[in-house]
Amino acid sequence: MVNAIFNMTLVTEQPMSITLPVAEGTRANRFENSPIMTRGVDDEGKGEQTCYIPATTFRGMLRRQAVIPKMEKRQKSGNPYMLSEAYADLIGQDPGSEQQANEINLVALKKQREENPVIDLFGLGLGIQSRLKVSHFLPEKNILPEVFTTARKDLGDHEEGKLLDLLHPDELSTYHKRSTANSNKSRAETFLKFIGKKVLRIF
Repeated sequence: MVNAIFNMTLVTEQPMSITLPVAEGTRANRFENSPIMTRGVDDEGKGEQTCYIPATTFRGMLRRQAVIPKMEKRQKSGNPYMLSEAYADLIGQDPGSEQQANEINLVALKKQREENPVIDLFGLGLGIQSRLKVSHFLPEKNILPEVFTTARKDLGDHEEGKLLDLLHPDELSTYHKRSTANSNKSRAETFLKFIGKKVLRIF
């Protein structure tokens, strides 16, 4: 195995909008949870902050660039992606990886790596570790972001839903049911947080 190190400089063509998930029990930062880190200190020893591009954001872009052409080729050949394949290759989700260590089949994992270069490079769930390590991208000088409206991406958010056309037709209803369930869950969580605040005020 050969290890390669690439030092990269990114130049954006337009403003970027990145929002990180809010950790449980914490609040979003004043920039709508745009990624912020402390880098350096001022003359008084106070930490100076800057925005940055998270490694996961860049990795996700690389993964999509590798997978989407495969999905398009499969769709044209009459063998479109199944939903589980799309989540595995495009996002790296594998519910089956959450199993005990003594249940993991190393021979099967080796075979899966050999048959799927994307999974071999980027990893899959908890069972297949990524071979690609990416660091955060930081600006030359510290700078803080402006607030933009943001949204979390799903399969249906890519290019006005065109990505869904590359899935197997039988899988579309499953996707829509999943999307609806996630929306209902999000609304329920928001309602529970609201009720929780009301209860705390009473006591």
